[in-house]
Amino acid sequence: MWRCAKSITARTLLMAPPITTMLGDTFTVADAYLFALTGWGQADWLKSYYKAEIYFDELKNLKAWYGRVLQRPAVQQALQAEGLT
Repeated sequence: MWRCAKSITARTLLMAPPITTMLGDTFTVADAYLFALTGWGQADWLKSYYKAEIYFDELKNLKAWYGRVLQRPAVQQALQAEGLT
């Protein structure tokens, strides 16, 4: 199951045309979780919270997706409430 989910995520975020969220037009827990995990990595377009040795600089679709999620008012509120802005 993990292999299937991992390949779907990779295909969606790395090779598919830009999308609003991971599963289409509906923001889901998968988007929230990936947003949190993306913050562990590093890229010039990303505020890293843990600076793990994971580099996202070349992932243009991930960058675009991250930017769209970051613009969501609820995401901004959550980041502010956690002191992450």
